[in-house]
Amino acid sequence: MARTVIFIVLWFAVDSTAQACGNEPLLEELTTPQADREVIDAYQLARENAASTELLERSQQTWEEYRRANCELMSARDAGTSEEAAAQCNAFMARERSLELRLLSY
Repeated sequence: MARTVIFIVLWFAVDSTAQACGNEPLLEELTTPQADREVIDAYQLARENAASTELLERSQQTWEEYRRANCELMSARDAGTSEEAAAQCNAFMARERSLELRLLSY
């Protein structure tokens, strides 16, 4: 229950920030390396509080594979791969994952 409440509060905070920016994407605020660092920090925090580190490790490995494949798909263009689209996809998914991992820590 507490996780659900925290998730809803964080969701509204992100949504209100997007609306305050005129619904412009927030992707430019956090580069992929910064977003990846956030995921690593959140993962370490989740590991410290995890009931099952084995499940968490498996989840993280599977997420990394999913992100790689998803961002390849999302950045595929007729003329090849768009590096900008790939970077935006990676940063977006990293921020999402960071939030998920932080919710696990509560």
